[in-house]
Formats: sequence, structure tokens, C-alpha cells
Amino acid sequence: RKLLAQAGYPNGFSVTMQATVGNFPNDKQAYEAVAAYLAKVGINVNFQVITLSDWLSRFYSGPRAPLWVEGLQYLPEMDSSKALGWYSCTQPPAGSHFCDRELDRVLNRASVQLNEKVRLALLREANKIFNTDAPAIPLWQLTDIWGLKGGITGWVKRPDAVLPLDTLTLR
Repeated sequence: RKLLAQAGYPNGFSVTMQATVGNFPNDKQAYEAVAAYLAKVGINVNFQVITLSDWLSRFYSGPRAPLWVEGLQYLPEMDSSKALGWYSCTQPPAGSHFCDRELDRVLNRASVQLNEKVRLALLREANKIFNTDAPAIPLWQLTDIWGLKGGITGWVKRPDAVLPLDTLTLR
């Protein structure tokens, strides 16, 4: 509350957050928790559930709510280059509301770096820029957990989390 007052919002403020629900386990509960955390410091969140088709339209064409929930790290990645790339100046204008030329410069250097130690140092630098500018707040990384009932065959775990049902058989 003290920081909000210093920023000129002594009584807090209201903001809209939009998200689809049902895409991730307990996603609605997580979004509601974020809204509750913000309410404790004086930020009133108007949480709006939108359809996936509305979300896609807004993702590619806008407009987006000031608080916009995205699940951008949907494939297994071994470093942060994919996630940070969503905040590149090279993203289509409707797809990005953030542009930092220094972040792009560092990410571009990291993308062609074959020396593991140098690449890691560049990605650490990119993460520092991202965390300082804070165009987004990463909340969690979803980990897929699979379980199969005995007698099911033909299942292969895919890195894209797609479950091809046409290969499954039940004995």
C-alpha cells in the first residue's frame, strides 16, 4: 500500500484481468489467488473469464485487458530463450505490448552462441533485463504427469503433451 501511495494511488485502483479457464489444472483458482493477493495491497481485480475463441482473437488482434493471462511456455525447453522470445520486438504488434532493443540484442546473440558457458551468461543477462523491466510476471511452470491404467498399450509420451488416442488399445 505504501508503494501504491508513493506512485500516486493512495486509495489503490481497479484493473481488469482476462483469462480462459480449464486449460491448466487449477488455473481458475490460481487466477483468483492472484486477484486476492493484489486486493490485500489495494488493487481491485475485475476477473473476467473469456472463451478460447475470444482469447485467440485478442491475442492476435487486440485489445487485451491490462492483466492478461497467457500460457506461453507450452513445450519443454531447456533454457529461457523461448519464453523470453515472446517479449521480443520482432513479435507482431498485436502479439507484443513490450519492446526492449537491448533484450533483443542479447537474445539474438544467445541464439547463435554454441559455447555453453557464454550462452548461459547471455541468457542470464537477458533474464536480468526481463526481470528489471517486468513486462510479465511468470507464475508457474506446468509439469505434465501421466498415469495409465493397466491393460492400455500403444501410448508414447510426446514432448508436446499431445495424447494421440488413435494409437491406444485396451486389452
